[in-house]
Amino acid sequence: MGMTSWALLVVGGTLSACGGDGVALQVVLPGDGGVGGDASDDGGIGGASAGTNGGSGAGESGSGGVSAAGGAPGSGGAGTGGANGAGGSGSGGVSAAGGAPGSGGAAGGECPTSPVVTADLHGVYSVGALDVWAVGVAGTILHYDGCWHVETSPTTAVLQAVWAAPGGVAWAVGAGGTTIRRDSGVWAIVAVPTIQGLSGVWGASATDVWAATSGDFTGGGADILHWNGAAWSVSFHRTAGAFASVSGTTANDVSVVGNGNSPNGDYASLILHWDGTAWTEGYTCNPDGSRLAAGGFVSYLTDVWSVAGGSVWAVGLCYSPTNAVGFVARAGVSQGIPAPGLAPLLQFRYLDAVWASADTNVWAASSGTGPLHGVAPTVLHFDGTNWTASSDPTTMGITDLGGSGAADVWAVGFAGKRLHFDGTAWTLTP
Repeated sequence: MGMTSWALLVVGGTLSACGGDGVALQVVLPGDGGVGGDASDDGGIGGASAGTNGGSGAGESGSGGVSAAGGAPGSGGAGTGGANGAGGSGSGGVSAAGGAPGSGGAAGGECPTSPVVTADLHGVYSVGALDVWAVGVAGTILHYDGCWHVETSPTTAVLQAVWAAPGGVAWAVGAGGTTIRRDSGVWAIVAVPTIQGLSGVWGASATDVWAATSGDFTGGGADILHWNGAAWSVSFHRTAGAFASVSGTTANDVSVVGNGNSPNGDYASLILHWDGTAWTEGYTCNPDGSRLAAGGFVSYLTDVWSVAGGSVWAVGLCYSPTNAVGFVARAGVSQGIPAPGLAPLLQFRYLDAVWASADTNVWAASSGTGPLHGVAPTVLHFDGTNWTASSDPTTMGITDLGGSGAADVWAVGFAGKRLHFDGTAWTLTP
């Protein structure tokens, strides 16, 4: 197993001794209704269907054709509802002598009453703008398709992470080795070769999925598991340590982060990379000669996100006997070459979540719900040059981030919190 070098980017405080070893609200206007058809000897056909609504707009009604004497009824246009909009009903055709009235168009869909969710949410994953998953305490599973829905869960265990593929196949993992899979619209428990808690899951496809255990330092170690479409197996075992998150871009580019010891025994943040053949382990925030027993540094990475064609981003905490700082680590995806240093934020905050659409659009967040050293632990944004902290108090208490683009970012947190960023501002969603 090789070693990868990482760059350490301090997000808060001063960390002179910490180094590596060798190493957006979218507005869519409502659609117009269809135009009624003309009458004919055999009865007119109704107008085209109403346009698709955006937002909460209502589609206009399509008019039914006017029936000629003895003719068949004209059919009304169907109004198609948008995500939250109500489609207009097509009006029935007007009957002439002997003609039956035309049929009205079908109404578009509206969001049902939003589910009341008070469970803490720990994981979110976005397949696309209208395909978002969130999981949390008591086996809670939520799906967003323009509206939020509660899915029937086969477990009451705490779910920590979720990943989904286009088409509806999804995985969620959590406490006590809980692993559940969604197929054909139904969630079911799937056996895994561990009883440890599972902290992260990500897949290159529905038949190529990775998961990591939260591990321990008492002999049980930590595992990285792989699903090949038929069964789970152990791909990598670490005798001591803990894993926290999994992310990737392709079958040959998967990263796992956590904490443990470097080869010389120093406590360190860990990141492992899979290149399709083997796992390579790297370290950061592990000053030489530090030991936990001697009051040395303790550090861990809590989340990781891989940017296609870009970098691997990871966040966590680096703690010394006198100071603790939240930090961001960044490295090249496959080369393992440290990225140039980034200007730090001179503020303390521990970080629990990271997501990026590009190296110039990176989000990081903290699960903190109150001031830390006088600084509110809100979400942070990196534009490729500078980090900016949100001033919105609703962005405290964030446990995970996900999205499909710069104007479509999701954050979840405590008590069912679901926030959406539209490219301009964060908004609480019901």
